[in-house]
Amino acid sequence: MFGGDEVGALVLDLGSHFSKAGYAGEDTPKAVFHTAVGSVWSEDVSMDVDSTEHASGVTSTAVGSSSSASASSSIPASSSGMVSSVAATCSSGKQYLVGRSQFYRRDHMRISHPVRNGLVEDWDAVEAVWSYALGSHLRVDPKDHPLMVSEPTFQPAGDREKMLQLMFERFAAPATFLCKSSVLTAFSAGRATACVVESGAGHTTVAPVHDGYVVNRGVRRSQFGGDKLDVLLEKTLQQGSLGHKTLTPAYQVEKKYDSDGHLVVSTHTYPQTHPSFHRFQQLELLRDIKESLCRLSESAFDSNQKFPNVTYELPDGQSLDVGNERFIVPEHIFNPKFTPLLDLKHDFDGVTYRGLQHQVLDSVESVDVDLRKDLYSSIVLSGGNTLFPGIPNRLTKEVGGVLSAAHKVKVVGGSSLNDRRFAVWIGGSILASLGTFHQMWISKAEYEEQGAAMLAAKCP
Repeated sequence: MFGGDEVGALVLDLGSHFSKAGYAGEDTPKAVFHTAVGSVWSEDVSMDVDSTEHASGVTSTAVGSSSSASASSSIPASSSGMVSSVAATCSSGKQYLVGRSQFYRRDHMRISHPVRNGLVEDWDAVEAVWSYALGSHLRVDPKDHPLMVSEPTFQPAGDREKMLQLMFERFAAPATFLCKSSVLTAFSAGRATACVVESGAGHTTVAPVHDGYVVNRGVRRSQFGGDKLDVLLEKTLQQGSLGHKTLTPAYQVEKKYDSDGHLVVSTHTYPQTHPSFHRFQQLELLRDIKESLCRLSESAFDSNQKFPNVTYELPDGQSLDVGNERFIVPEHIFNPKFTPLLDLKHDFDGVTYRGLQHQVLDSVESVDVDLRKDLYSSIVLSGGNTLFPGIPNRLTKEVGGVLSAAHKVKVVGGSSLNDRRFAVWIGGSILASLGTFHQMWISKAEYEEQGAAMLAAKCP
């Protein structure tokens, strides 16, 4: 059986933009890295990986991807049994680069995102991501640790079975448990009943949780997330201070200062660079501008207001003056029609995103009347798109302004940015470390005997 502090359980949280991994019982994950992966052919990367690791001290993982079987056999084990971070080649010759490796430009390297809108699109790449987390960061043998794995609240049954299969058949975990991300977020705030608002890079989901279970009829989801705000920021800047100039990522800047310290920028275009890598670098720059400068207004933003410019220095030495754009972009979280630049025509189930406050109201009002009071008074935020300063107060105002005085609206938990950024992982860390949780694990013996049927029995 698996219980008590000696379990040494590991917690894995796969996000659209960042993935997190660490030990159950700890306050924060030990590994936080990009979910995006680079893919190259073995003859193009074998020398690059070694030279990059030795020169920079950054560890990378390259994992074959032709099939689950070949990928599994392509990851050698070290003498201690750990998943190795050494570059490996599978029969197809294709390799994945995970972690910081994809930030180093390589000829023809394609950047892909294995998780889109919260759902897995490339299981081979996801296997590489988890191998990197376990082998290069945590440096553990997964055969010795039960694995607590978060899953999207709306994950299809087939994907759940695939995830369980990977944990047992690829990583040979002794026990595994899959838990809805909304439930874990609620646990991170110490609540068994809560209205959980998850807004990350690829999607926004509002889910009522009652007694540790998701009330499925109340789940509301949208493809609105931080990725759309990044593109919106780019469009907004192009209408303002950026104009028709293009964003030059840091990898294209060869020289910025001369020997006397004067600004003399020299850039270079690499013709063998894959367009996906260049775009990935541009979006990372936009994300940094957004996180550094954008702020959420305390009340509905008035475009007639004028705010002083804040200067952001671009990698190529240009100075970008950002004024009202700092407030215009995050305003779309609550008012997606604030500008005509945001296109949300293609959303989940044909439902267009109407604003975070409306998702919360629709979600809570769809459940039993007896639960609504508790849900409105226990709204929990999770995800990188909820990190804008002032968002808890703004959400409280927007939702409370629609309800009668009989309902008290309160955003609980998430007092620090890390509480919101790592809420799902923290909830998994709390749950997997409970001594009473040992009976909930799906053991390897149970999986071998009953297969994916154990999901319905233990991970509803």
